[in-house]
Amino acid sequence: MKLPPADVLATWPTPNYIDPTTRGDSVLVVTIVFSAIAFVITCLRLYTRIKITCSPGIDDILIVVALAFTIAMCVVICLATERHGCNRHIWDVPLEWLPTASKFNLLFQILFSLSSSITKLALLWFCKRLLGAGSKGLYTTYNIVLIGAMVLVALLCIIFLFVCIFQCSPIHAYWDFQPTYPHHCLNDGAVVFAASVVNIFTDFISTVIPMPLIWNLKLPARQRIAVMSIFSLGIVVNVAGTVRTVYVYKSMIASYDMTWFGWPVFLAASIEINLGLVCLAKFLSANVF
Repeated sequence: MKLPPADVLATWPTPNYIDPTTRGDSVLVVTIVFSAIAFVITCLRLYTRIKITCSPGIDDILIVVALAFTIAMCVVICLATERHGCNRHIWDVPLEWLPTASKFNLLFQILFSLSSSITKLALLWFCKRLLGAGSKGLYTTYNIVLIGAMVLVALLCIIFLFVCIFQCSPIHAYWDFQPTYPHHCLNDGAVVFAASVVNIFTDFISTVIPMPLIWNLKLPARQRIAVMSIFSLGIVVNVAGTVRTVYVYKSMIASYDMTWFGWPVFLAASIEINLGLVCLAKFLSANVF
């Protein structure tokens, strides 16, 4: 990683490593609370599917994998904010912390992409399985749409992971402080911002695409409305994703104070991913068969 231009550095105040201004412990608290809720609800959902209905499927495997990546992401968020200065201004972060903070940032991007994409794949796969219990007249159209959506989500995830991991050549130039060896790096702000915008789009289609299918299932009206209301909670996930994208722009493009403006990115990401898991688990637990 590189320091900002000299004219920007000249505007920064004197570093305060002893008692700096921080964002507080909100990320830690919110992450622990939301992660615990997501973990409990997911475990209850798995218990219902495995022990009570005896109908586990690929979507169950996917939600377990998504939960594992989510927990790993939350651990990274907490360590970055509480131990490596990602809740304070960049000028108050000791220089020796910056390489580790950059590693955590890269790891966060990877884990977020995996947990978000796998959660959406679990939802879409469940809808595809649910399709067999619905109207046969809708089968062909929705089957093609759902498969297309799954391919799109998986492909975009793979592309971002590849670009994210190999955005610097050599890779360690991403976190090495002021590397003196020959290297080349992409604009990481542009990469992450573009990925965040794409993630909002895939969040939206993963929320909207299944709605007509659920509405046309042969279910009592009250049950259809209950399932649709769970999907409507996905709007909150989309809002959190939008907030995260705004602060991605502020922290990585519009400002050099990456840690201060990156803190809301961690907060919104924790809410977005954990709430997405909660909505998925609640929906998959619904008695729609």
